[in-house]
Amino acid sequence: MVPVMGRVTINGTQSQFSCKKTIPLDMWDVKGNCAKGRSKEALQINRELDNIKAQIIKHYQHLSDREAFVTAEMVRNSYQGFGSEYETLLSTFDKDIANQKKRVGKDRAASTLWAMERSRKDVADFIQPHYRRTDMSMLELTPEFIKDFGALSFIDVKNLTTDNIVDINGDKWIISKRHKTNIPFQVKLMDVPLQIIDRYKHLQEDKLVFGKMRSTFGRLARPRTTGRCARN
Repeated sequence: MVPVMGRVTINGTQSQFSCKKTIPLDMWDVKGNCAKGRSKEALQINRELDNIKAQIIKHYQHLSDREAFVTAEMVRNSYQGFGSEYETLLSTFDKDIANQKKRVGKDRAASTLWAMERSRKDVADFIQPHYRRTDMSMLELTPEFIKDFGALSFIDVKNLTTDNIVDINGDKWIISKRHKTNIPFQVKLMDVPLQIIDRYKHLQEDKLVFGKMRSTFGRLARPRTTGRCARN
């Protein structure tokens, strides 16, 4: 399963967005930008993509009626439900951080502010490669966003194999199933996870990305003592 991405091109500008759809790789028609065949699944996906195209055109026309120059990002933002009149995720972070700064030393510790700033950075670093933009509307937040943002469970990391890491349009993705629920999931690998994987490449065996985890997640060894105890 691979994600379906949309691209808006207007006046020499381009902007990409997630269609929030997935499709088997062998079902996708690269030239036609649609699902192949006449199966029920293919027809459903194509109907949904046609609806997205119609919505994009609608928002473009709406913006053209009141703006002298329309860019692809403006249309994408309008389609995704945020603009000057909508609250965005990172702008909400920024407002809360600004408020926390005023309270540090009064009823808030500096560590609380640091944790919030760190969280803001983690969310921004997740949005950029995963959704290919710098911010997103609060209206877009879904349970899937939370699941995608969380770290894999320990057992999923332990069982991760090199076969689970695939290249999609030049980016590395983990495509596998949850150990406990057997539910399929896909996670885009960003710079830091890729660096971690590369760092422990020498431990790989039997296609396990982190080997048997003996070296990295083994138990602490008990201290050994030498010599005899002197008798009284």
